[in-house]
Amino acid sequence: MAMARGSNPISILHSFYKNPVFELVSAEGQSHNMTFTVRVVVDGESYKGVSSCKKDAKALAASKALHAKHGIKLSLLQDKEKEHNHDLNGPPHKLAHMEYDPLVTSPTLNPTDANHPTDFVPPKGITLTQHTQTSKHPVSYLTEHISGVSFSFGQKESLFECTCTAKNFNFKGSGSDKKTAKMIAANLALLGLLNVHSTWVELPEAYKKATDTEKQNGNEDLKRITKETCNQALADRIRDLGHTKLRELLSRGIYKDGPKSFAAVIMMKGSEGKGYVDAKVQGEVVALGTGTLFISSNSLSDKGMSLNDFRAEVLARRSFIRFLYYHLDRAASGDLDTTIFHKSESDKWAVKQGISFHLYLSHMPSGDAMYSPQPDLIDLGQDAFHHKQGGLRVCVPKTEATHLVTSLESTEQKWANLQKGERLLTMSCSDKLLKWNMLGVQGALLSHFIHPVYFKSVVVSNDFNHDNLGRAIHHRIGSLSHSEIPESYVINYPQIYTVAKKIQTDQTKANSLSMCWNWGYEGVDVINTSTGKCPYLEPSAVSKHTLYKLFLTIWTKLREKKMIYPSSVRDKEEMVTTPISETTYYQAKQYSIGYQQTKEIFFSHLKPICGSWVKKPRELEQFTEKI
Repeated sequence: MAMARGSNPISILHSFYKNPVFELVSAEGQSHNMTFTVRVVVDGESYKGVSSCKKDAKALAASKALHAKHGIKLSLLQDKEKEHNHDLNGPPHKLAHMEYDPLVTSPTLNPTDANHPTDFVPPKGITLTQHTQTSKHPVSYLTEHISGVSFSFGQKESLFECTCTAKNFNFKGSGSDKKTAKMIAANLALLGLLNVHSTWVELPEAYKKATDTEKQNGNEDLKRITKETCNQALADRIRDLGHTKLRELLSRGIYKDGPKSFAAVIMMKGSEGKGYVDAKVQGEVVALGTGTLFISSNSLSDKGMSLNDFRAEVLARRSFIRFLYYHLDRAASGDLDTTIFHKSESDKWAVKQGISFHLYLSHMPSGDAMYSPQPDLIDLGQDAFHHKQGGLRVCVPKTEATHLVTSLESTEQKWANLQKGERLLTMSCSDKLLKWNMLGVQGALLSHFIHPVYFKSVVVSNDFNHDNLGRAIHHRIGSLSHSEIPESYVINYPQIYTVAKKIQTDQTKANSLSMCWNWGYEGVDVINTSTGKCPYLEPSAVSKHTLYKLFLTIWTKLREKKMIYPSSVRDKEEMVTTPISETTYYQAKQYSIGYQQTKEIFFSHLKPICGSWVKKPRELEQFTEKI
């Protein structure tokens, strides 16, 4: 966000900490060319700023502390440390630049040049503070309260762009049509300038023509139509948010032609007290992944260094897990105001009421969702998988084909065979979504600390079939009773939507690079699908190795604070007393007893109906990690 010099990082730091300690470390050089180094100490940690001006050095130190502690990124005037070491020829930054966390309130805006409007990036995330709400159309409300508002339009690929200029700031929105793009841009202007959020939704003609008596009496048909309209508006907003974030990331030049398939996780706040999530809520993309390929067996890592699966859904979910770690670390540090978690009665953390997560898929997931039922097998039966629909499936590397697990000689993969070149088998994305709808998307390690996290809705753009998707991702476990599974786990039934207008991807061939990103992580991981690693053979930020390191860091922090939950782990004495550096990744997962019990129930239920789950060799998870 382009901010004026009035956005003082020192003042912002003081708003978080009562007495941050600033210290002049050094003042070097001749009187006409001095270099000052200032250090600020926050919570026992120091951050340095270097500049030719003592005041700027102090501000730089404060900005680094804000970035490290709260994710607020400021690039100020000119950091001599950066100037000397990184960018000698680059122009100085004339304006402060701030990037906001989800759940953090935006500051007062001060435009700097009345003749040249400044691009405004809306608060990056969902605030927990209360906005004033209006049911009026955002464009109408904006033009009523601010004079001189103007709109201009453009188009990139399949999306329309609208720039709303108000009070010398530009607010940019995008959507599948000009009307939607204009509405989004106007709503961003309302949020940024007036702290107002419009909950306006275009109601169907049947509602508009209804009499006041019919509306007051709560006509059921009107309720149904209104709900369907809100759900469609929600699905379209999720699509637009996903594609806007994708375009933003692609603008960094990662792909030449763009990805063939992508998935995104959208966080929304404002659904409390409703049986469904409507379009009157704020939204923010918090994780995204692209890709369709798998790693070859000869590139597998038994140290967790390489990724095995580059499908968009899988990378988006792994990125989402990293997002959850980011907020769990905040919660563990006592920063409960700006985290998505709160402490539940069971002493684990749970997602705060009103915050929900939604999965957007550019295409239908591979596997069972791609198969329509036979006319005589509408009800899923014992032998349904023999007729293609309902059965568990594995993906075939280097192709988009899937095979029924019942056609395999064995569902147990051997490490020795993989090392000799036997292909790696991976469960289809339909089956993975089915698993997430019972075990949650957080995985075994995070289940030590938090309650299961489920998607509230799944929105698919292309190749959509409601019945097939519903059967694939939850009906196959629908006969299970909640009383059969451990407490806090449920059979999740996400709402399933498609979009009013599809946004086609131009790419028809799988890209050899995949990408993943999550909020709270500055960079974008570009992963070579041949090696499963980032450039220079660095492990990805969402690899087993990296995520296990995050787990161990939080485990250690909580154990030092005596906040570990012994009732949540198997062999609690062993888990607490064994040096953490000697605990393998596999062992840490097995100690999550509630998760493992639920997983075994899931596998046992599916086996006679859909086939056996194909598991990867245990050798891939027998590594340890130091922190």
